[in-house]
This record gives sequence, C-alpha cells and structure tokens, in this order.
Amino acid sequence: MKFKRWITVLVMMVLLLQGLSGTAMAVTVREVAGEFICNCGCNKGLAHCDMECGQSMRAFIKTKIDSGLGKAQIVAYLKENYGKEALAAPEKKGFDLIAWIMPFAVVFAGGIGVVKIMSSWIDRNDNDDDGDRDDNDSGDVRGDTKEAGMHDERIENELKDFVW
Repeated sequence: MKFKRWITVLVMMVLLLQGLSGTAMAVTVREVAGEFICNCGCNKGLAHCDMECGQSMRAFIKTKIDSGLGKAQIVAYLKENYGKEALAAPEKKGFDLIAWIMPFAVVFAGGIGVVKIMSSWIDRNDNDDDGDRDDNDSGDVRGDTKEAGMHDERIENELKDFVW
C-alpha cells in the first residue's frame, strides 16, 4: 500500500514540474533581441542598446510576444523587414555557413602548416648531424674539431673543481 502511495506522489511531482516548465519556456524580449544588432548604427546588440531606437525595437518585440508569437516567428518577421544584416550572427545555412566554417578551417590549415615546417626543420637538423655520429648505438655525438676538445677540457676542469 505504501508503494502505491509513493508512486502516486512521484507521478504528481512529475506532473507539477512539467506544468511549471511551461512558464520557463516562455520567450523573453532579451532572448529575441539577443539575435539582432541595433539598426541605429551604434553596433551594439539590440538587447544592450540604450538609445531610443533600441528601446522602440524591444517594445515592438514585447508586443509581438504578448500577441502570442514565438521566437522563431518574431525572428523571421524581423529578418524579413530589416534584412540579414540586422542579425548578430550569420545563419548556419547557405553561403553564411562559410562564416562558421572558415575560422576552424584556417586554424586546421595553420596547424598542418606548422607541423610540416617543424618536421622539415627536424629532418634538416637530422641530416646535418648524421656525419658527426659514431658507429656505436649510444647516440653520443663526438666531433673531432678543436672546439669539441675545448669543451671536453673545460668539462674536465669543472669536474675537478667540484671534486667529482
């Protein structure tokens, strides 16, 4: 019997939360205005423009919301009347899709370019060092130059000074 009571309470809570979520899904003026740039020339987002034109546009959006239009309908209406130039971000379709793809493509191509340049530098450095390597597998690079002898001598002197 207690199990049925708990299930009833759980079902009632779910229905109550579902009913409350409808009000949370309501469209706000700021949400719609965030899709556009103010058309007065201030280049601010419509949601943040303090000028008279921004206030009148937000009032217009509020009247459309109060009349029962959804966000998609209001955005479509404003795009039709003010053009795509009023949008804060390009659409994700058609030619405007390039504006979304290009930054990633440039970063990817730049990364490939950096890897190719770095690998060519490494290959060039490896080719320069090939003549200086001994035949053993220890990987020691020994030069027969006077400079290498000076370095060896200096290392020996430093080790003697540190009583190594």
